[in-house]
Parts: sequence; structure tokens; C-alpha cells
Amino acid sequence: MAIKSFQRFEKKFILNEKQYSKLIPILKNYMNPDKYCKDGKNYDIYNIYYDTLDSHIIRNSINKPYYKEKLRLRSYNVPNSKDDRVF
Repeated sequence: MAIKSFQRFEKKFILNEKQYSKLIPILKNYMNPDKYCKDGKNYDIYNIYYDTLDSHIIRNSINKPYYKEKLRLRSYNVPNSKDDRVF
């Protein structure tokens, strides 16, 4: 089976509180909360990215290969016990 790929562009900006407060209502005109937004409340996402001792994964990523790989552990809340689910 062939790997399907797409070209992704990402730009990141640091916003101050005033900019954030103006931006959120505009975005809400074009976006809907996902199914995990319970009672209109936001939720946090916690990621831990893993790499080799010589940082091979990030160094490869910086070279902008056609296909990137990442190994991460993700949680949608702060785990409270060893039995909490993470992905």
C-alpha cells in the first residue's frame, strides 16, 4: 500500500492576551469545538516527544524529508494514576 502524503505548512505566533482575546471570537466563526469539549470547556493536550540519544529524529525532521516520523506520548489530561490512558 502506498503512503499518502501531503505538504503541510505551519506558522507559529506568540500572542499577548489582548491579541488572543480578539482572535478567539473570529476563529469560532470558522471552527467548531470537537467532541471532547465537555460543556463548552476547553481541554489541554500534553505531549512528550521521544528521540534517540544523538537526536536523530529531530535532526532528520529539520532536513525536511518527504516523510517525517515522530514518536510521542500524548495525554488529554494530567494522569492521576498509573492506569490513566495515554496515547
